[in-house]
Amino acid sequence: MNGRSPMWAILVLASAVSADAQQPSGISVAATAQPTQVTVGDPLRYIIEVTAQEGHEPQMPGPDAALQPFVVRDYHAGTPQAVGRARLYRVEYELAVYDVGKQAIPALKIVYRGPGGQEGTAETKPIAIEVKSIAPPDAQDIKDVRPPRELAATTLRPVLIALAALVALLALAAGVAYLRRRPRPQMAPQPKAPPRPPEDVAYEKLAQLERSDLLICGQIQKYFDRLSDIIREYIEGRYQVPALEMTSDETLAAMRAAGVDTEHVALFARAFPHWDLAKFAKHEPPDEVCRRAVAEARALVDATKPAPPAAPEDAAAVPRPHVGRIKPHDRRPG
Repeated sequence: MNGRSPMWAILVLASAVSADAQQPSGISVAATAQPTQVTVGDPLRYIIEVTAQEGHEPQMPGPDAALQPFVVRDYHAGTPQAVGRARLYRVEYELAVYDVGKQAIPALKIVYRGPGGQEGTAETKPIAIEVKSIAPPDAQDIKDVRPPRELAATTLRPVLIALAALVALLALAAGVAYLRRRPRPQMAPQPKAPPRPPEDVAYEKLAQLERSDLLICGQIQKYFDRLSDIIREYIEGRYQVPALEMTSDETLAAMRAAGVDTEHVALFARAFPHWDLAKFAKHEPPDEVCRRAVAEARALVDATKPAPPAAPEDAAAVPRPHVGRIKPHDRRPG
């Protein structure tokens, strides 16, 4: 068997379908993986099915489940199906792994709530996966680089040409250095233009993102990375919160601490999870949802940008009391 351990072969065959031998009452957990022998980087399917009796409600793992060293490429949660008096819950992962040798999909804990409201846990079993290298089995080590060839003896003429070129380069460098050190007339400092409003910068960058070809090229994750950075840069300019250096939860907490309007914080809290799912879970939403994301981000800026300043009252339009001069013939003796 090419030097493989017989026990490892038995583990591979037995773990293709994994179910917890000591299942809690009312909950049954099963996990499967196909195939169990893959090449580095090839996709494999990992499915978790939970059968919950009446009164039991499991919390299925999400796309951020701890499956290291495996990487989640795709995630799908099915709609619960009725099976008699029980319900079947199912989630499916597309995984990939980049470590060669004997690997294992780790066990996952499933938290559930029983009929009386008490919480419990069930656990899948690890599944053994054998990962093969893409190199052919008869590949040989890379041979050492040949030593450099000995240079032929140079003549005097090339040496003189090289020395003349070196002298010319030194003269040129000296001339450039002199011109740089020469005093220049002092220029009056130009006044700096005032910074642009953060909402104007956000509108411009959102328009550039909308015109880009990232969606056409299938670069969904990069598309949502840029969208998230544009909104975080707007938050920094609008509320003075360093959002580009924070996670979504840290950004929302910092906005609340800075006294940002609670309605504004709620708008950002609804938008961040959708963008984070596409960025970190490598979830690829439909093309229509991707294109609508820019419009939603623009609407978010519209709803949170500062209100325009009130127009000053026209001083000429305010009526002034008339003060007339007393004519000489209007004066009467006292």
